[in-house]
Amino acid sequence: PTADALGGTEQVLADIWREVLGVERVGRPDNFFHLGGHSLLAMQVVARVRKTFGRNVPVSSLLANPTLAAFATVVDDGVVAPKVSAIRPGDSAGPDPLSAEQFRQLFLWHALPNPAAYNGSSAWRLSGSPSGAKLQAAWTVLVNRHDQLRARFVEAAGEPAQAYLSTDDAVRAGWWETDLTNLPQDERERELRNQLDREVRRPFELTVGPLWRLGWFRLREGEAVLLLTFHHAISDDWSIRLLFHELSA
Repeated sequence: PTADALGGTEQVLADIWREVLGVERVGRPDNFFHLGGHSLLAMQVVARVRKTFGRNVPVSSLLANPTLAAFATVVDDGVVAPKVSAIRPGDSAGPDPLSAEQFRQLFLWHALPNPAAYNGSSAWRLSGSPSGAKLQAAWTVLVNRHDQLRARFVEAAGEPAQAYLSTDDAVRAGWWETDLTNLPQDERERELRNQLDREVRRPFELTVGPLWRLGWFRLREGEAVLLLTFHHAISDDWSIRLLFHELSA
């Protein structure tokens, strides 16, 4: 084969890389990180390797072998993954232990002078026939589905833990709407930017919850802006992308 010809493992990995990275072509010498990869995308790759090849490959192996050819060799030599049962929803009513990262986030929330430093946010401008009522109904389904969207931090037996609000209480506290339709166009866009900026900078009260806010700005007929603000104690950028995939569905 020529230097650019892909073997069987390389071809499958190239398809995975193209999908994860959003690129058109991947060759044997191409470097995952030079193509736009980063640690979160590397985690997606190794998860797909496990599912596709049935082999356990640590993320560190992609960091150490970032070219397609080198990583394919790692995958071929990888340890066969043990068969495990599918992850199923839990039935815990809480309180539940915190993860190591949640311990860190709680400490930083108490220690930092800016309690909004670990806020994250995403905004979408929607057009067509957006409906705040339908969106709120769909979001309520997700809040009920995912414990973390109802989580707050409490103390249980002298230790930090997470407990859960009811779905109705979480949605009532986290959802809000603002009508900007009566403002002139220039003033409307200026007020929108000001409110987006204020909302992103508004801190969360981790002991009260919910640790997200979803804002719906009505701009004019057929146009709205949706803003999700969340604390990193319950989510990250990858999780938010998955969450909005569910919301879109």
